[in-house]
Amino acid sequence: MKLCFCWMILVTGLSALASAGDGPAGATRRPPSTSAAAAAGIPAVTTNRVEPLSNGLRLSMKKAEVLKQFEGLTEGFGGFVEGRQWNFWYTPGSGDIERCTLKRDIRLACGIGVGDTLAAVREVFPGGATSGGNYRVVHGQYELLFEAYEEAVSRIRISPTGRRFIDTSLPATPKPADVAIASVAGTWHMTQGGAGMVVLQADGTYTTGIGGKGTFRSEGNDLVFKGALEAWNGGRGTLSRESVIEFSWKNPEGFQNHIVLVRGKR
Repeated sequence: MKLCFCWMILVTGLSALASAGDGPAGATRRPPSTSAAAAAGIPAVTTNRVEPLSNGLRLSMKKAEVLKQFEGLTEGFGGFVEGRQWNFWYTPGSGDIERCTLKRDIRLACGIGVGDTLAAVREVFPGGATSGGNYRVVHGQYELLFEAYEEAVSRIRISPTGRRFIDTSLPATPKPADVAIASVAGTWHMTQGGAGMVVLQADGTYTTGIGGKGTFRSEGNDLVFKGALEAWNGGRGTLSRESVIEFSWKNPEGFQNHIVLVRGKR
């Protein structure tokens, strides 16, 4: 395939919207299925030390489910929901939780919560990095930021390492068959995240409107690009519908980026 791509508003596409990211206490959930985690491409962990949260929240829940199940939450603007003990940001449209912040009383599955020392956190979640007195670490599908004051945890921010949290308690679903490269050949237009045109070619190569080029392959419903388009989510786009390719990712500062390509008439 050949992506002939006009990057007219690429800067807009690569710096989207920001996020930052509490309700009552509750129940217990069963441990996640490792087969489901593997099917979702989540790094394997022996024990999920994050979920279930002590208030019964599943991070894979949609906004509507959360508001129905938990009291004391106030919906704000721009995808933000506030509570006394915790809050979260969600993706408008899909309702997926983008980030959850624990402010008090609620604890992770391992028992760690606000008020514990960073030394205790490092024992349970080793291998992270400390910056500005805070501790950041990845555990399976979770990116954890333990904000601290004088070495005591003041907030816990939980974000997905991928596009969204996966409910690993569900049975694994079969991996979809790889998309045929020839079936996506054609002209694609940028309709979100910038403006431009993309031409995909059936031989697995592409070029852009400013001379960039590369190759790509399919993995299930994903198209994985090497070359110029690696700037977008590391080159991984999802064929979300027959004629729509979406690239969605967060940059290191936590800003959400979303670029959509729509196939033109053939």
